[in-house]
Formats: sequence, structure tokens, C-alpha cells
Amino acid sequence: MQIFDEEPVVVVEEPVVVVEEPVVVVEEPVVVVEEPVVVVEEPVVVVEEPSSNEFTLEDLATHGNELDCYSAISNVVYDLTAWINEHPGGDRRILRICGIDGTSSYNGEHRNDNQANNILEGFEVGVLIS
Repeated sequence: MQIFDEEPVVVVEEPVVVVEEPVVVVEEPVVVVEEPVVVVEEPVVVVEEPSSNEFTLEDLATHGNELDCYSAISNVVYDLTAWINEHPGGDRRILRICGIDGTSSYNGEHRNDNQANNILEGFEVGVLIS
């Protein structure tokens, strides 16, 4: 057995205090650049039934006024609506053949008139069928 003459050593440790500095985080402003959105729409394809260019007398009768004036002359159907107010002989001469076969009236005035026949051709929309 050993005997010590020395006094025992007592070690007292001081608590350690750690002081942390506040951390300041500076964020750069965020700039968001959006690319333009391009929307490409597919073209719409509209398939229309071909309009019939054949008219009966019943069909012709549905086009018998100053807002919708069709007349048949020598079995050809003409839309004379735009010609009503332009006709040199006056609108009444056209209005009286709207919605009917106007062959007799037309030929009574213009049978051999090439100028009138040329003008008339520009209004052709179809043919008269039985």
C-alpha cells in the first residue's frame, strides 16, 4: 500500500459558453424570365357539301323578293339581287321576274342584245331542272 503525502488535486472545469454570431444570409433577387408561349393551332378544315347548282321551279320560288332575287332565263338560273337597283330600265323590270322563269320577259326586251347577255352571264348560279 502506498501512502501519499500530497493533497489530492481537484480539477473543476468551467462550463464552456459558445456564443455564435448571428448568420445573415443575403439572397440575390430572383429574376424569372418566362419564355413566350407560342400556341400553334391546327387549321380547321371545313368540308362543305357542294352546293347544288340545280334548281326546280319550287326552289326558284323561294328566291322571289328584292333581298333574294333568282330568275331562270332559258333554263339558266341567275341571282339578280345585286342587279335590281342597277338595271337601266328600273328595278320593277327585275322585281317582276324574281322567283319565276323570266325567259319570256327577258327575251321580249333583250333577245339579241349582246351587252345585256354578257351582263347576265355574270349573275349565273345554276340551271333550271324539271
